[in-house]
Amino acid sequence: MKSLAKDWFSTRSLLRHRARCGAAVVGLLLGLSGLAAHGASGAPSIQQPAPVRILPLGDSITTGVGAAGGYRASLYARLVNAGYAVDFVGTKTSNGAAGLPDSDHEGHNGFRMDQLNAGLDLWLDADPDPDVVLLLIGTNDFAQNYDLANATNRLENLIVRVATARPYARILVSNLLLRTDDAWTEAAIQAQFNPYIPGIVTRQAALGRRVTFVDLRSLVGAADLADGVHPNQSGYTKLAGGWFKAITGVIGRDGSNDAPALYRAVGQPGGNKVCVFFTKPVADSVASPLNFTVSGGVRVLGAALDPVAKRVVTLTTTAQTALANYNVTVNRVTDRARTARIARNLAAAFTGSRPRGAVGNVAEAAGYTLVYALEVPSGANYGTQPPAYAVDRHTTVLPFSRVAYYLELATTNSPLRFVWVSMTAPVPDARRLGVPTVASGAFFQQAVANMNVVSSVPGIVNGTGLGGGYLEFWPGGYTTANTPGVPGASNTLFDWGDTPVAGDYGSMQIHNVPAGQTLLSFNRWGGTGGAADVGIGNNPVDDPDWTLSGLAPVYPIKAIQVFVKP
Repeated sequence: MKSLAKDWFSTRSLLRHRARCGAAVVGLLLGLSGLAAHGASGAPSIQQPAPVRILPLGDSITTGVGAAGGYRASLYARLVNAGYAVDFVGTKTSNGAAGLPDSDHEGHNGFRMDQLNAGLDLWLDADPDPDVVLLLIGTNDFAQNYDLANATNRLENLIVRVATARPYARILVSNLLLRTDDAWTEAAIQAQFNPYIPGIVTRQAALGRRVTFVDLRSLVGAADLADGVHPNQSGYTKLAGGWFKAITGVIGRDGSNDAPALYRAVGQPGGNKVCVFFTKPVADSVASPLNFTVSGGVRVLGAALDPVAKRVVTLTTTAQTALANYNVTVNRVTDRARTARIARNLAAAFTGSRPRGAVGNVAEAAGYTLVYALEVPSGANYGTQPPAYAVDRHTTVLPFSRVAYYLELATTNSPLRFVWVSMTAPVPDARRLGVPTVASGAFFQQAVANMNVVSSVPGIVNGTGLGGGYLEFWPGGYTTANTPGVPGASNTLFDWGDTPVAGDYGSMQIHNVPAGQTLLSFNRWGGTGGAADVGIGNNPVDDPDWTLSGLAPVYPIKAIQVFVKP
């Protein structure tokens, strides 16, 4: 059983700079202003390389269990000394080290290949596009004797998924390291897995995927292990040397030698912006509205290149139609080093973004009155500072019979997603319908009736008059124990059957119990510090209700609205 009674876990720092789409959130919802473009400024000289993005992807060896910073600390130093500007990417920042200013990674302790596969879409949406992926995974599959007959197939499927989602990334795939803790596990790895990895990589490379085999196992011996599984400092330093050789063999300080390609465009909330993603840093001159055209009669009014990574151009356009299909075309594109040929007639399709706010996305919202609107912060301390609502009408609202909660989230890489949940009001007091702080007096651990659910997120059960709704609204901590006896809830995972305890973590969750789904979640705002948790639907890799996920900073757009039906 896990508990949040005290802030016992290591806090996850807010994500460092992220070269997002050249846009900042301004204003709130419902007719208030949306996004405003940043202008390009302070462009580096051609001699100064833009960052090479590296995604360390794997299990606890990627985290670096056994030594501060794992292989990332030594790898960072080696790359910087070789003239690279390095940007590690990932949603986790645990196990930093002195001399490692960038601790981002996607190492998940204890994960198997299937668990890494389950979280892949979430992490790729959250992170900037990597230039290089360092993939080291599989040892926990063998330690847990999990589906070993399909282990090589599952690795190949994972490689294909990464290569399909990010086709221009260089994927470096390592074999598994020596294990001295268990003779059976070590023998199985050697017999059933490691010998087949080079062939898998060769086969995928022949299909045009940018994948390379890296033999890290040969670098690390028994003396380089801290506990028979994880390397010690010497071992991680040797891993860093192997990754360094592989990285510098597939990408230079200025990126690849290929001409820049336009491989994705994403319409941004607000209806008059689109982000155009290039495969490598491009020259400042690319960011001119004269270089871009958009189909459907949409005119390009402005263009801004992101000031850090230099590979995303934000176009400001005339009004786009929500959910309409468009194409964007660009000409006169060259890289920053001006070593690659000029690319012409690059094109990508995109869809006009949904509008912000419930009224533009949910028909039922037209019959409701807005009570609260909150731009969700990346971190909050509502234990001492009340929520900074942009709209707060709880003192003037008329008597009501139903309440509705709406959450919307968007990253630069993905379209706006939302969930709307209306229900019979749990209380007649509008003061208690917002974020359930101590000051508000709100505390709901109860079933709710007649739920209407509308969501753009695949997999969420939509419908009207649904039973089985359940609220977990409180300002304190909670444990995983299913003391309330909620059907289908876990005693070991945070979900819809948790037990409130003393503390100041904070929970604002709505669930569909029969469907086994968290519909809306906003946690860790009470004052424990660190990044808040926010999510729609179930977390695909960890606790279903997003507790301890700390993902709020990865969403440039995140907002909650609360409505009542008079």
